[in-house]
Amino acid sequence: MRVSIPRQQNTRTPTVLSILTRNSMANASVAVVLRSACAALLIVSGTAFATAQRTFVASYGNDANPCTLTQPCRGFAAAIAQANAGGEVIVLDSAGYGRVDITQSVSIIAPPGIYAGITVPLGTSGVNVNGAGTSVVLRGLTVDGSTGNIGIQFTGDTNTNFVVEDCEISNMLVAGIEVNSAGTVMIRNTRLRHNQTGIHTHASVVTVDSVRVADSVQYGVLADDGTTMTIVNSVLSGNKSVGVRAFTVSSTTSILISQSTISGSPKGAVVAANTGKTAYMTVAGNTFNGAAAAFTVGGAGGIENIYTAGNNTDAQAFGVSIH
Repeated sequence: MRVSIPRQQNTRTPTVLSILTRNSMANASVAVVLRSACAALLIVSGTAFATAQRTFVASYGNDANPCTLTQPCRGFAAAIAQANAGGEVIVLDSAGYGRVDITQSVSIIAPPGIYAGITVPLGTSGVNVNGAGTSVVLRGLTVDGSTGNIGIQFTGDTNTNFVVEDCEISNMLVAGIEVNSAGTVMIRNTRLRHNQTGIHTHASVVTVDSVRVADSVQYGVLADDGTTMTIVNSVLSGNKSVGVRAFTVSSTTSILISQSTISGSPKGAVVAANTGKTAYMTVAGNTFNGAAAAFTVGGAGGIENIYTAGNNTDAQAFGVSIH
């Protein structure tokens, strides 16, 4: 008698090798995912933290560089973008570095002997600083206009501090330096030439120390609407309308001028205030030369005064005290 043995169904248990193969493939997939995630994190981290306390620009630089000493950027804008708030941008060699907008605390420094130029495009400013609570230092820059409106422009609030030092600003159609800020401004060892107005300020506290303002089309210095200004050890020469003017249509404006020379302008010092407003000037130890009117007060209907220490002289009057 023949005995039939039923054929077994294919219920074969997976071998150890096949299990390991599948596990290896799964692990490989996980590894790929993990590597991709880590790469993404590295990219994000690189973008978020690619700033430094000190960045550099050079004529041979590239704005795609990290702006380091060995790999500098080409322009100020790129270098500021990679600098910490409160950091420094250092100029390595002579070149033009382009106009720039600044919205953070930073110092731009061109060492002595290096030309760091900014040519101001039509209708714009060379450096526009606009940031609440910022502290900005500009040192050693040469800003030229021709068709530009303003060389260096500051805006901000009461917590802003601005310094312009060892700079040269020329040929601006509106002003060499314009301040529209309630902050504090120091302008030191700087030359302004052939601008419409050399320095024009609003509602700020400004010190002008060892500055030369020459050949302005209109005003050498114009302090407007709430400015408190001190001018010391400075020379204002050849400004075509007025050497220095204090004026207001709103808040009190005051100027102290000391140990300075104002020469070659039809009017040396002028004070004017709209009706009900106050503007005044205090002058001590200055020399006025070549002005048809050294002091001019009034004309706008407000409270307008010039206070003198009695030791200002007119060089064309052979050293005779004028007030």
